[in-house]
Amino acid sequence: MRLLPIKCQWLLFVCLTTLVPTLHGQQTYNYVPPRPHVIAYEIEAYHDHLAVAGSESGLVFRCRVPSLEYLSPSGQSLWNASYPDFGYSRYTAVKISPEGRIFAAGDWQVGDDFLTLEDGLILAEYDTTGQLIWNRKHPLLFIYTDKTHLSLFPNGQMAVAANNHLLLLTDQGDILEDWTDFVDIQYLEVLNDSLVALIDEHILTVYNIHTGQSEWHTFDAVDPTQVVCHGGRVWWARANQWRVFNPAQDNVSVPQGMAPEGYFPRSDGDHISFLSQPTPDLNFIWAYTPQTNTTALTGQLELGYRNITDWTPDEETPFVAGQEQQTDATLKASYIGRGDQNDFAINALHDAGISNLAATILDIDTTNQWGPTRYEIILTLDLAISIRNYGPSPLYDVVVASYQRGSFNCSEARDFFNFQFPDGIAPGTDTTLYVTVTPFAVIDPNGISFSFSPNAYCMFTMSPNQQMDANVSNDDFCLTLVGTQEPVAALADLKIFPNPAGEVLHLSSETPLESLQIFDWQGRLLLNFQSLEIQSGPLQLNALPAGAYWIRITTSEGQSIHQKLIKQ
Repeated sequence: MRLLPIKCQWLLFVCLTTLVPTLHGQQTYNYVPPRPHVIAYEIEAYHDHLAVAGSESGLVFRCRVPSLEYLSPSGQSLWNASYPDFGYSRYTAVKISPEGRIFAAGDWQVGDDFLTLEDGLILAEYDTTGQLIWNRKHPLLFIYTDKTHLSLFPNGQMAVAANNHLLLLTDQGDILEDWTDFVDIQYLEVLNDSLVALIDEHILTVYNIHTGQSEWHTFDAVDPTQVVCHGGRVWWARANQWRVFNPAQDNVSVPQGMAPEGYFPRSDGDHISFLSQPTPDLNFIWAYTPQTNTTALTGQLELGYRNITDWTPDEETPFVAGQEQQTDATLKASYIGRGDQNDFAINALHDAGISNLAATILDIDTTNQWGPTRYEIILTLDLAISIRNYGPSPLYDVVVASYQRGSFNCSEARDFFNFQFPDGIAPGTDTTLYVTVTPFAVIDPNGISFSFSPNAYCMFTMSPNQQMDANVSNDDFCLTLVGTQEPVAALADLKIFPNPAGEVLHLSSETPLESLQIFDWQGRLLLNFQSLEIQSGPLQLNALPAGAYWIRITTSEGQSIHQKLIKQ
């Protein structure tokens, strides 16, 4: 999404912030879906309830499951509909009819495998209790759809667009017409029973969906983020002025007065509301009234470092959806916010972070040899994660995640934990949580380096109390393990027994040995036996507590062999 700068002459409207009326009695909230993989693409308000279309699970290509969330006026999740039997798919559009019928649409990866280069269309209808009424899957060869567009006709039929397809469907999701005379449809909205406005490769077109004919189109490029259908007409902003196409009169007019550069215009009763962004963390809400040809500043959204994927004015209480910045940039955690237009500040009161991260290595297994002296391994770690409540109120739950370590065919390779604290963590205090993880790592000359991350195993917190995080700077903590030099192929004649060992360790080798050293998993040398000690008999291990250790054996020729030792 391109955020457009506000023009200098519109800075005079900043002074109008003091004239914005104070609104009372509206329910406000900041909500984060409890499933940390959820991405919100589009929202739709209905009687102060909110439907959120998105996807969950899997960040690789489009390995996702469609998700539809329905929130109460207070921000409580009333239900979530997720259907893995759709295959790799997602909902990217949601619309609610005046009767309360909830329609969701999105794309579906045909074949449900990683290599398939075809897309399909998924459609579904739900009632306001979350009951699935029907669903449809139409293989249409979209080829990696960025977004599916959905709009409802007054007669109950639906218009759907994705990439080069424009479809007319019944209110049960059955295809009546399918036109493919397009390249890349970026916007779609119904004007009346037969006309839709769409943008194809930045050309705004009014299209008759019954005849399959274009009724009118622009000759100039139009930004999809500056178009709205309002009052049976198509409005778009260009060069600080509104342009309006009226299908009834088949003409384009340019209303007198100035339209500021903005984005996400929405038809809002008698007004067209839209946003502008004078600073990175502030969005102004403007309302243009066609009857009087006037524009007024009606509110502001203070979102901090959070972006916007969709919003709806909903009269006096706007809803906003977007993603919240995380320490790991590969994770897009969604937020849903609602607030008074006069001051939509995301008051993130909850702040959780990791104050310490410690690990005990329980096991190690070699998986692949990447070269003569480079091995990939799987570590089994017992982690002790110290969670601190940096906020001013008790902390009752938090999500802890590891950085993404690479993935293939919908395997995320990320550790997720949702911790709950029934008694709460008091402000300024810590609690320690224990989990077991099995990350991949590489043994190299400098020690143990974790794969797909900067030589460390890092974890971070998110969604404290199912809210947005007030401060991400204290979220993450990285653990670096110092190992030994890389392993090489074992000597064929070397035998080390018993393993697991008790108080003594025996060696048998025809190759002359220079030393045997025992390290802990942080690379600290604990025991060092030289050649004469090795030759004289069993090695005493009574100084070692029970646990897992490294053995490094060096031959008289300088070759090093590594092996895991378990001391009972």
